[in-house]
Amino acid sequence: MKKDDLVKMRQDHVPKGVSQALPAMIAEAKGAMVRDVEGKEFIDFSGGIGVLNVGHCPDEVVKAIRDQAGKYLHTCFMVQMYEPYIALAKEMNELVSRKTPMKTMFANSGAEAVENAVKIAKYYTKKPGILCFENAFHGRTAMTMSLTSKVKNYKFGYWPFMPEVYRVPYAYCYRCSYGLKYPSCDLYCADSSTSMPRRNPSGRSSWSRCRGKGASSSLPKNTWESCRRSARTTGSCSSSMKSRPGLPGRGRCSPMSIPSMNRTS
Repeated sequence: MKKDDLVKMRQDHVPKGVSQALPAMIAEAKGAMVRDVEGKEFIDFSGGIGVLNVGHCPDEVVKAIRDQAGKYLHTCFMVQMYEPYIALAKEMNELVSRKTPMKTMFANSGAEAVENAVKIAKYYTKKPGILCFENAFHGRTAMTMSLTSKVKNYKFGYWPFMPEVYRVPYAYCYRCSYGLKYPSCDLYCADSSTSMPRRNPSGRSSWSRCRGKGASSSLPKNTWESCRRSARTTGSCSSSMKSRPGLPGRGRCSPMSIPSMNRTS
């Protein structure tokens, strides 16, 4: 079909709430290049919003998908278990946990993963408060939208939100919220953030510490360790959560690569 016909079909059958960043109809893609239905080629800088670390349609991935499709597509792991789920969980554990014991479950989206991390933290600590970073993106579901900072794009008109969500400034050294300089600041932001559970009148503080949209900025050295120590002293749960991690491509930017991090998600 021609692009104009597809655009008309899209307008008739797909809600406007699903926005588009590029006014093109993609027909095929390979590596970092995509081609639309009119034959125009584009360099893809989005990668499905940070999830195609190996590019479009690598031969080995396409072959693995075809092989699996010939065996079975979906059984629901909770109903009928299968080896690939377990094997991938094992590989993920060995990749990110180093010497720390770890278990992995898989979710349908980043928002679902964050929601589950919050549920686990609340159930484990029996404390309803959630401490999160300012200017962070967590997702668009009820709980994750409550944690997300940006109002106009994601939250406007959807009140009320989940209660007991507390925000602290992110350790962003380029524009420090406290006007200090690293490392002479002695991680003042981490100390201020981790003391909030003790200042909170309710005394409740299960933490969900997010690093931003796609973890696009990393924390100063030892900040996560400070959060972990505070979590232990306050009886809280420190969770590293990112809605679009792109983990294989993030390297040391991922908090999961820090051996001493107390992981719950």
